[in-house]
Amino acid sequence: ERRSSRLYHREMGHGVPLLLIHGIPGQSDVWAEVEEQVKGSFRVIVPDLLGFGKSPMAKDVFVEAQADAIWALLEDLSIRELHIVAHDYGAPVALTMLRKHPELDVLSLVVMATNFFPDTPVPAPMKLAKLPVLRSLLWPMLGTVPGARMTMRAGSGVTMPKQYTMAVRSARSTYRIFVHSLNKLTEIYAPIEATARSLRLPAIVLWGTEDPFFSIDTGKRTADALSAEFRVLKDVGHFIPVEAPSAVVDAIHALTERFVVPAVAEPPTLLKVGSHA
Repeated sequence: ERRSSRLYHREMGHGVPLLLIHGIPGQSDVWAEVEEQVKGSFRVIVPDLLGFGKSPMAKDVFVEAQADAIWALLEDLSIRELHIVAHDYGAPVALTMLRKHPELDVLSLVVMATNFFPDTPVPAPMKLAKLPVLRSLLWPMLGTVPGARMTMRAGSGVTMPKQYTMAVRSARSTYRIFVHSLNKLTEIYAPIEATARSLRLPAIVLWGTEDPFFSIDTGKRTADALSAEFRVLKDVGHFIPVEAPSAVVDAIHALTERFVVPAVAEPPTLLKVGSHA
């Protein structure tokens, strides 16, 4: 564990780098079970986004700044070739980084429970962010730990997992990103959609049937934009890294098997041609 550039991150394992980017609400700990299953095959990099987990708070915690911080981390680690796995807000962060840094060689991409589009239907309670009066009265509740926990429970069919226990500042960062994004949907998401449609790389999209935030239709649209395989996870909600870590690991391996260096086998016994017993 260490701080590099502006971000706290964990690093483990050896091999081709595998970057895991969490969503909001969230922090790097949501990937714990995924990390445990893949660290024997990859050099796993797991950061906390700005304003989340152990990374510092920042005035700007929005998508461009998050992408710049991830890029700075990769530069610090001398990484120019990697696999990327991203959940929720982590996927727009990843695509924004790719738009700004086309020189980065992304070998494969797994995304889940996310949004790339400016016209994705907004769940009714979140539409309050567009109404100044109601926003000032009700939305600050999301900027508290109880409010963020209520949101997480609504997005998952399981009891709130320990990985989503957050500091107050993480709840505030979530609130700020929601309000900012919902009031600038076209400005933020039109470039992200364009980037998704321009990518040409192996990709898998994972989606839970019980996700109350983003519909299966949004998942199919996401897969179409990426020309990716679409995998539907039955009885899974929004928080896929915690609810269905094995499905994430399966997707990683499906895309990356040819990049994993196998264990060195014993060399075969060589027979001399023309030798006689």
